[in-house]
Amino acid sequence: MRHLKNISYPTQVIAYTIANLMENGVVKRTQDERFYFDEQNWNQLKKKVNVGYLVLIGLPLILFLIFLFVKYVL
Repeated sequence: MRHLKNISYPTQVIAYTIANLMENGVVKRTQDERFYFDEQNWNQLKKKVNVGYLVLIGLPLILFLIFLFVKYVL
C-alpha cells in the first residue's frame, strides 16, 4: 500500500470519490488518520468497472446485430 499525504477535500466531488474508494477498499484509513492506497483492490475495481462498460456497450451492439439478422436474413 502507498501512503497518501495531506489529501484535502476542496470539492464535494473529491470527497464523494474518496468515500467511494474507501468503501471499495481502495483507500484505507489507519487509526492515526493516515490514508493508504491499496493497488490490489484498485485493480479489482478497475476490472469490475471495465466489465460494466463492456456490458453497457456490448449488449446494445449484440441486440442490434440480432435485429439486423432477423430483419434481413430470416
